[in-house]
Amino acid sequence: MNESIVEKIQKLLALAADAEDHEAKAALMKARDLMARYKLSEKDVQQKDAPRELHQVFTDQCFSGVKDNWKADLSRIIAENHCCVAISRHREGSTVCTVGFAGLDDDPYIVQDIFRYAVRHIKREEERQREAINRCLSDQRMRNDTMRVWASSYPPAFARGLRDQYKAQFKGQDGEESLALSLVIPKEVEDYLGTLKKNKIKFRFESPDAQYVRQGYNDGRTFKPTKSLPGQAGNHEQLTLADVM
Repeated sequence: MNESIVEKIQKLLALAADAEDHEAKAALMKARDLMARYKLSEKDVQQKDAPRELHQVFTDQCFSGVKDNWKADLSRIIAENHCCVAISRHREGSTVCTVGFAGLDDDPYIVQDIFRYAVRHIKREEERQREAINRCLSDQRMRNDTMRVWASSYPPAFARGLRDQYKAQFKGQDGEESLALSLVIPKEVEDYLGTLKKNKIKFRFESPDAQYVRQGYNDGRTFKPTKSLPGQAGNHEQLTLADVM
């Protein structure tokens, strides 16, 4: 085991715990990248007696069986590739679900941010598509029908493209799937998921459009969530990200 790499990862994790919000996120993402690259597990880099706590966080994003149902798959794909599980809760008296994540330490908060950036990207594409359709079509019913087809095509394909990007990212040099931390959900998190009541939602989809599917998949394959992270905070007297990069 490369001790210098382990020490660098430990410093990044320490920075993630102590730094300001933006720099902490950047440090944790860098630590994850190194652990994936060198196939190091959480046990390999964990400091002795380091406490680990299970957290859950709910976003401001919602879905139902009819509206924005692609968020269910998107949240699951992102969570599973960052040591977390996707969870949801029903609004009282409603079939609408709120997206959430559960994981150890800061993991669910990182996943929450990545999920938000992915949703923001999809929503921007939705607005562009809506503007283009409104320019081309004058009939409101045709506009609505076309947007329903787009919603059943682009966002689900984006999620599949992102899933395949994760798979490619974490393949080892021999072509086998890496056992890096980023692909392993801790047992405590899996056990917690097993205690939750499962939401039984019937999803409804329109027939997809091949062009929208192709565009969504390609965008998912090239989506870079780390580039969307906010800029780092100002200088600190303590250890900074530059010290361990």
